Amino acid sequence: MTSFVNSVLKKFHSTCFALAALSLALTGRTEEGRLIVTPIPVRETGVTGWSWATVQDERGILYFGCDGVFTFDGERWTKYPVPGSYAVRGLSFGAQGRLWVGAMNEVGYFDKTEQGLSAYHSLVARLPEEARNFGDVWQVFARGDGAVFAARNAVLVWDGQAFKTFAVPGVTRLQAMQADGKIYIYHAEEGVRSLESDGLRAFISPQTLKNAGVVWMEKAPGGWLLATTEGLLRYADGKVSEFGPGATDFVRKNDLITACRLPRGDLCLGTLSGIAIVGPDGAVKQVVTTEDGLLSPNVFSLFVARDAALWATDRKSTRLNSSHLGI
Repeated sequence: MTSFVNSVLKKFHSTCFALAALSLALTGRTEEGRLIVTPIPVRETGVTGWSWATVQDERGILYFGCDGVFTFDGERWTKYPVPGSYAVRGLSFGAQGRLWVGAMNEVGYFDKTEQGLSAYHSLVARLPEEARNFGDVWQVFARGDGAVFAARNAVLVWDGQAFKTFAVPGVTRLQAMQADGKIYIYHAEEGVRSLESDGLRAFISPQTLKNAGVVWMEKAPGGWLLATTEGLLRYADGKVSEFGPGATDFVRKNDLITACRLPRGDLCLGTLSGIAIVGPDGAVKQVVTTEDGLLSPNVFSLFVARDAALWATDRKSTRLNSSHLGI
């Protein structure tokens, strides 16, 4: 099993911590070069539990997956419960502003209302009874009138009328990614597979990947760029090659959890020990840790907001202003 799965699960099932938010002051850095942070006390947010995912709607309101869904409009925090569940790890906006949600043994959605969000609508009862104990849902992707939910060991596809389920037994969790118009599923024993209408189709074999667990992928000139537990890799013509030895060294030392592309083209890597900003050539341009203002070194998700601020969610939540990171 990859270090990605082992290290993450040990921490994900520990005692929850309160979430807080920090924003970096627009004045930049101190004379010593450290980032300036302004904490927002937890008593102002009302947020409890870890923060697993972030999305934003067309009005600029941010939505955080915690023990329920929390929204932040720049001034106020509001909680929307997901009854009977916890650990909302997957969020995705779909048609008509519907917010799709994945949590522990729970899949469903909120609709938009004039006041905010509707009551939560569960879809679990629409699953076959034998498929309802699916455990954690790690990623959610809106698709057409429905959504795709990547659970611990199954992919649940809702088309707006009915579910299709594709079981992937024998793994602790799946890693799902959306790239080049498709959804891809990484599975240690099967490699990377694409989600098609009739199921999962082989894309990159486990023999090709060897011990590299794929966390993020993107179509690149002549092939693909993969962010993996063994570093950054290029995939082309059925073969993988190392890309960016500096980034690879950082990833191997710090356990990669998540990644995202930044507005100016750099790649942001979130790990259990902080964040690395990687340039187009694969070189590490900057490392951000608790010494720079992160409240926790464990970065669970990354999200670039419309104001170009980078949100890094963890045991607490940290907002990194783009001007400080050169993104």
